[in-house]
Amino acid sequence: MAIKNLTADDVNRILTEKDHLDVVYCFTSKTNEKAIEDTMKGWATQYPEAAFSSLDLMESRPLADELGIDDGVARFLIFRDGKKIGSVHCAAAGEEQQVKLVKEEILALLGRRREQQVVMED
Repeated sequence: MAIKNLTADDVNRILTEKDHLDVVYCFTSKTNEKAIEDTMKGWATQYPEAAFSSLDLMESRPLADELGIDDGVARFLIFRDGKKIGSVHCAAAGEEQQVKLVKEEILALLGRRREQQVVMED
């Protein structure tokens, strides 16, 4: 599964839609985007209830501004129900550590959502 490059329409959807989980990888030419994208492809297959996309901070400055990114630091952003609920800065952790942190956050969010669905169905 390909990771979608973020568009203005995607940003609008992320910031307005309810009952939705989005993970956005924001990168610069200095980051190892290919390795992270391969990891995200695996996550997209494993967690179909979440949408995964990427954003080049240097090429899409207006979209980065709209998401509240005012620097060129690579990061993962996690949105749920139109609100940013998590951010992992790539400069703050090594690549392996940042991937682990984001995966833990995704698992926690998806686990909570699945628990809520089971309770609602009972």
